[in-house]
This record gives sequence, C-alpha cells and structure tokens, in this order.
Amino acid sequence: MVSDFDRGNQLLQSGKLEEAVDAFQKAIALHPDLHWSHYKLGESLAALGRWEEAVDAYKKAVKYNPELYLAYQKLGETLNQLDCWEEAVRCFRKAIDFNPKAVEPNPDLYWAYQKLGETLHRLARWEEAVTAFRQAMAVNPTAKWSYFYLAEVLAQQEEWSEAIASYQKAIALDLTDPQVFWGLGRALEALKRWDEAIATYQKTIELNANQYQSYQYLGNLLLRQRQWTGAVAAHEKAVQLNPKSSESQQNLGRALYYLGKSLAEQNLWSEAVDKYRQALDLGFNQGPVYYHLGKGLIQLGCYREAVVKLKQGLEFNPLFLEWEQELEYALNQLGRTLATGSTDIWTTQVSQPDIKKLNQLLIGYYLDYPDNKNRNCYYQVIKISGWVLPKNNDVGSVKIIAKSANYEREELLSGKRADVIRRILNAEPEEHPQLFCGFNFRVETAERIEIYISIESHQYHWKTIEATPFPYKVIARSQQTWRNYITNNLQDISDSDAEALQSLSPEEIERYIYGKPEVARRANLGLAINYLDLNDSERSYLEKFLDLTSSPEFCADLVESALNKGFCQIPNPFGEGYAVCRESYYDRGRGDLTLLRFISPSGESCFIMQWVKSADAIYFPQRNLCYFDCYFNRVLNNSVLKNLIRNFINNLSYAVNSDRNKFGGITSSFSRPSHFYHDICLGLYQLHKKGLLTQVPSVFKYRLGNFFLISSLFNFDKNREFFIENLNVLSDKCRGNHEFYVHIGTYGMTSKNRPDKEKLSEMIVSTAAELVDDATAKEVQQARECYPLLWFGVTGQKRAWVEQVEGGAKIITELAKIYPNIGVVFDGWTAPLNPTQNDINEAAKDQAVVDEIVQLLPPSVKTFTVVGSTTVRKLAFATVIDVFIANKGTGSIHVDRFAKKPGVVHLSNSARSIASTNLLHYNVVNVPSNQVIDIPHPTNPAVYWASYSINPDVILNLVKEILTQSNL
Repeated sequence: MVSDFDRGNQLLQSGKLEEAVDAFQKAIALHPDLHWSHYKLGESLAALGRWEEAVDAYKKAVKYNPELYLAYQKLGETLNQLDCWEEAVRCFRKAIDFNPKAVEPNPDLYWAYQKLGETLHRLARWEEAVTAFRQAMAVNPTAKWSYFYLAEVLAQQEEWSEAIASYQKAIALDLTDPQVFWGLGRALEALKRWDEAIATYQKTIELNANQYQSYQYLGNLLLRQRQWTGAVAAHEKAVQLNPKSSESQQNLGRALYYLGKSLAEQNLWSEAVDKYRQALDLGFNQGPVYYHLGKGLIQLGCYREAVVKLKQGLEFNPLFLEWEQELEYALNQLGRTLATGSTDIWTTQVSQPDIKKLNQLLIGYYLDYPDNKNRNCYYQVIKISGWVLPKNNDVGSVKIIAKSANYEREELLSGKRADVIRRILNAEPEEHPQLFCGFNFRVETAERIEIYISIESHQYHWKTIEATPFPYKVIARSQQTWRNYITNNLQDISDSDAEALQSLSPEEIERYIYGKPEVARRANLGLAINYLDLNDSERSYLEKFLDLTSSPEFCADLVESALNKGFCQIPNPFGEGYAVCRESYYDRGRGDLTLLRFISPSGESCFIMQWVKSADAIYFPQRNLCYFDCYFNRVLNNSVLKNLIRNFINNLSYAVNSDRNKFGGITSSFSRPSHFYHDICLGLYQLHKKGLLTQVPSVFKYRLGNFFLISSLFNFDKNREFFIENLNVLSDKCRGNHEFYVHIGTYGMTSKNRPDKEKLSEMIVSTAAELVDDATAKEVQQARECYPLLWFGVTGQKRAWVEQVEGGAKIITELAKIYPNIGVVFDGWTAPLNPTQNDINEAAKDQAVVDEIVQLLPPSVKTFTVVGSTTVRKLAFATVIDVFIANKGTGSIHVDRFAKKPGVVHLSNSARSIASTNLLHYNVVNVPSNQVIDIPHPTNPAVYWASYSINPDVILNLVKEILTQSNL
C-alpha cells in the first residue's frame, strides 16, 4: 500500500497541488515529527502561492531536523515572497552552514549563496552581497546571473571598472537579458566610454527591438553626445513602444528641442520652429523652449506671437537679460517697449452669494490656479484649473464656465485627479466614478473673468478674477538689484534699491526673481546639466562639485577649511579656483535651517541650504538651476529664497561686511529623532574621526532638535555646547559679532558607512548607560525581574497600526497566560532634552493610547512606560528587553538599531521597502506583507503617512516563536 507521503510526492510531481497538500497533511497527522513531510507540504503550499502556510511548514521541518539545509533554503525563498528580507538572510546563512560542502558539484550550495546575495542586494547591504556572489561564483564559475548581480552591486558602489568586467563576463556566459546591457551601458557612461556605451545599447536593440528602455538609454546618451537626429529617432521609437509614458514623451520633447536649436544654427528657422512646437506639444514646456521658439518666430517675422512665447519663457527665467533683450526687440517691431509696458497682478475673490448653494450640492471644490493669493501672469493667456466633486457622483453633470467681456468658455470635467480621490474621499482612485473630477484649460486674459460652476444646467457664480496693471520699470529695478547681489556687485546696490526689492510680495518674488528653475536630482543630473547648455569644461567642474557636496565627508571639509582658513572653501562649481563662504543666514519663517552663500572667483554666487545634511539643496541663481540631494523640494527652496529677500536690507549689510566675519562654530540638531541619530550624529562623527570636533569654537543646538549631549557623546567641552530656542537666534549673533556658522549632517539613511554607524551606535549606548539617573535605574531593576520583558511601541501620529489598542492588549494578555511573570515597557514619542509644548502634547497622545491598552490587561501584568522619555531613559530599558514589537521606522530605533534586541517589526506595505533598505536592522522579524492592509491617510496621500491594519494573532505567533527559540 502506498503511504500518504509517497502519494503526496507523486501528486506533487504531477502538478496536482491541492491533492498533494491533503496527502502530506495526512502523513503529518500519522507521523508529526517526520521532517520530510513538513518540507514537502511546504513545497506544495509554495507552489500554490500560499506563502505564509508554506513558511509554517518549512519552520516545522527545521524544528524536527535543525540541520535540514534544503528547508532553510526554501524557507528563505518563501520569506522573500513576503518581503521578510532580514529573516530570509538568516535562513540562507543557515542553509549554507548546514550544507554538506564536500559534495561536488553542489548546486544547492550555489543557489543558497546566490539567493543570499540577491536578498542582501535587496537590503542594500552591498559589501555582504559582493561576498555572497563571489562565493556563489566560486562554487559555480559559470553562474551568469551571479556575475550580473555582482555587477549591479559594484555599480551601486560606483566601482565602475569591476562592474563592467562582471557585466561582460555575464554576457560572455550567454546572458542576453536586456538588464545586463543596460547596466553595462550605464557603467560605461560613468567612465565616459561613450562609443562603447552606444554600441552596448544598440546591441540590446538588436537582441530585442521591443524594449522601450533600450531606446530611452540610447536616446539620452546621444543627447549628451549632441547627436540630435539620432536622439530624436531613438526617443520616437521609445514613445511608440511606450505611448502612455509621460517620461518617454518628455525625453522626446527634449530631443526635439535640441534638434530645433541645431536647425536654428543652420538658419533653418521654419524647421526649427516646428521642432520647438512639437516639443511643447509633448509636454516639454520648459523656459528655453519658449525662448528659442520666440527667437525663431522673430526670424520669421511673427512678432506678436514671438512676444507671447518670450514672455512665457521669462516666466521660467525672469532674470535672463539675453531673453529680455529678445523680447524688447520683438516689442519694438510692434511699436512697444518694455519700459513703458506693464504686467498684471491677479486677484481671485470668492463669490459669496452662491457659495452656500454650492456647499449643499458639492462634496468639495477647489480652484488650483489662479488661487486666492495674488498671482502674476506675464503672458496673454491665463490657466484655469482645479476640481469639483458633486454629491451625486455624476461628474458629467458639472461644467466650468469662464466669462469675460469678450468671450464665454464652457468646459466639462475631464481631468484625472487621483490625488483628490485619495485625499478628500479616502478611496482608491483607479476605477472611482469621480476620478475625472478635474478641469484644466486656458482663456485669454481680461480685466475681469468670472468663473461659474454649472450643475445640471444651472449656473452658480463661484469666483471672480481681476487684473491690476503693474509697471514693468518697478520690476526691472528689483531684478537688477538681485542680479547685483548674486554677482557680488554689492557696491552697486543703493539703500532705495534694497528697500524696493525687500518690498516685493512673496508672489512677486516667485514670479519676477525666482521663476521656475530647472530641478536636478542625482537620478536626472545628466539630463538637467545637458539642458543648461554648458560646455564640456563647465560640465566637468559642476559634476565634480556636486559629487563633493553629496559625499559623506562634505561636512568635515567645510569645517576643516573654516578652521584652517577662517572661511569655508569648496571648488568653484563652474571653473578654476575656489568658491568661499563667510556668510550664514537664518530663515525668518523657519527655526531649523541654515543658508550659506558661496562666492566664486568671478563673483557668481551659489546658495547651499542646510536642513538635515550640510548640503540638502544648492541653488545656482545665475544658471537658474536647483540641485536637491535628499530632503529638499522646490517649494521649500522657494520659501527659503523668498524669506532671504524679505529681509534683504539686513542681509545685504551683513554681506557687505562679510570680510570681517569669522568662523563661530557649528549647529547640529534636527526635530526628528530618526534624522538626529542617522544624519546629524553621523555628521558629527565624521568631525570626531578627523579630530576636528574638539577644535570647533562652539556647538549650537536648537531646543526642538536636541536629543543627546554632544559634549558627553564625543568628549567635547560642555562649556562650548549651547542650547537656543531656534536657529533664528543666530541671526543677530552673526551680524553683531561678525560670525558665520555651518550646520553639520550627512546622509545616514543608506547602508553605506556601516562601520561608522556601528561604532556610533556603540558610543550612544555606552554613553547613555553612564547618564542613567537613580530613579530610572531602580525602575529598570524592577523590570529585569520580569520574564519576558516585552517592549511595545505605540504610535499616536502617522504610520500607525490601527489595531494597536485592542491588538496590543490581546497579544499581552495571551502571552501572560503562558508567562505569568511578563512585564511590558511601553514606548512612544521621544522627547528632546528640553521638551517643547508640542513634545508634551504628542507624548500625551501616545500615553493615552498606552492607558487604553493597560485598562484591558490583567492586573498581574507589570507595566512601565518610556513614552515621552529621552534617549538615555529609553536605552536603559531597551538594553534589558527580551523581545519587542514596534513600528519598523523611527519606532524601533532604540530597541533595534541601538540595543539590537530580537523583535517583530511592522509597517505599511507602501513604506516598508524603503525602511528595509535604508535603515539598520538586526534581529527583527517582519510581519509578512500579505498580512498588512494599507490605509491611506485621510488628508495626506504620501506613502510615509499611510497607516495599516494587521490581525494581532499574526504578531502574537511571531513573538511566541521568538521566545520559544530564545529558550531552546
């Protein structure tokens, strides 16, 4: 008679998976300790995609045979399916440890190394991944995928030559996947081996002509090589293969723009104008496109349209004199001048009489542009955009009507507004009946435009838009003042000039001074620099400059030069020599941000914004380029510049006398503990490593962002560590004492510099232990008498586990039945050393959650709280914890990163991959992704804000397993 186990094997081999599961379960019922039955059950369940059940089966297999390496291997692969990367790494390592390595050939050992490497790659643990892939290749020298993944990791580390060799080895082993050639092409580009990179992308196309990415990579490289016609052809093919991609359309638009410029240089003006129009039609509506289109139209004698396009171009780059001169020429041909002209200041007013009726009929409505603030419009059309949500769900019954003295324009709701569906209705937008609730159209400008919402043919007056002329000569004066400032021609700025510039409203500053700069990030740096039309030498200088400011050592470089020279010195971004800084500014609107002004040998200024890092953003006003490295965005950058100008008179006086300024010290604080420890402290550690910190005259920390004593952590003179309410306090100090300061921080949210982070963590833990007060020490001693001592983190803000009250109480209650002497340490809001009222309020919210949980617990459970405590108190408890449950983000930093305790971490699916990749984690078990249901935030659609639902039994079982293993 065939046994259930043998029958299960036959069914599994024949693909009858459900029947195989049944057979193996019967075999287990007869012989529950037979590890092979559990192993084969796991295989069957995994083949059915029942990942969590498969995990349970494989875990039972290794329970009954702790050296069953195949089960560890399969368990690791299954955990990867659930995004449980850290646990998978541990399983693959066990599979390797128990593998009988003397066996040859050994495909199982190779596969364990390979999957270990892939998982470490997923976690961005590059050095460990390199080791794993090299071990895989040692076992199997023909492992083409190992060479590919090794190349990918080496590329991440910018080890370009080694990466190229590894990609080429994978190709030599007949790996023809497009990813290999794309990776090889990018690595060749990094070493400026242009011809080889072009040939690589072309080879990819030969192998598979239907991959749009190949054409995209090729097109972008041809753009860099100024091969305009070839770039257009490549991007046209990419758009054909991927017609719905806005990125592909933008790339084609960019290529057409450059081709148009090339045609213009040959005096082929009609053809050039045609290319510019095509670029705009594709959505590549950048300032230079309008400018060059305007120039082309002038050559064709189309002066009236040229004026419109040139004014649109100046909306992007209002300070570009060459563009302004072209506009002046076009106006002259029409008998007009800029000096006698004006622009319009737009004011939007709500129509009160019909608002009550609209509120009864609509869920919500909003006019995005123009909004209720003053908006300035330089050209001859005005955009009307926004959204309307009717209560009857029928967006087709709503129309938007714009009326002026000369026209009446009627538009249906037709634009997709997924953001509105998520934010206002808290719903998924994909097939929502009101997804097309947006409108976006343009009308001719007029002195007065009235906007109506028509619902089922009845018109309701919504808003009135009115224009007031604003003399251009007032604008021109302020623009010239700013030009003098950013070229360091300070002697040409009179007191009245400074007053005129400072009197501009925020909206006027944005329109006439700031414009719409090109934004570059690391990912699009090449294209953004292309767009500036720099020559090869300028481009090389700028790339090296941005590499320097993005490096972990940049903060130390700034301080070292300030200490040795009396000013900060960095390479000139666009040429020979150095740019220097003796000025630090503090934003009137923010108390946590430093702005440094650097002056190049030619007088060109650039501004470095310091918020978390020592270079979060860099603004090059003469080039109209913003480079955002990590945490900054266009809105924040714009705000900083507006506030600099709104305090221009004082700031100008400070700049004029900057030769007298001396280095006053550093600032080192941030209001979120995660960034304080990951970024701020790591920057300070860089100074400490180089022996610079003890030489710094002073360290200033603002109240809201001061979580640890620098003097105690780095043996710094405590008499030189100062606490201030916010950084604005330094404004008067800088001017009165002729000083400048540098903010210290470096990007710590990556797996790079792991040894430095490990050492820093050890320093924080050991220092905190020395600072524990007697009352806390006594409480900790009481807590140590409990077993297990459970750390339970609560969240009263964003990113919360929604069942944390009832779920937490259930978990603790069930554990108390098994462990009568259990103790619980509740964690929540982390307080700075000098808590603000906001800290007190937020801690109270978290403590209210804790109180709700405690009320549901058996009286026998001993509880402690570190909610609203400082790091010193939290680490005193975290270092004696047996197991923890916490949010995988900031909520686990004390007990996971610092104390390295075992525990269960949870997070929304939308944010978990970022947290897994960017932060250090040790002995954690992730709640499987298929057990997490994301719940979007009601008002903020950002993934970081999403809360989530988890069945508490899932977490309970994981905690039980950790405790069981610790007791073995």
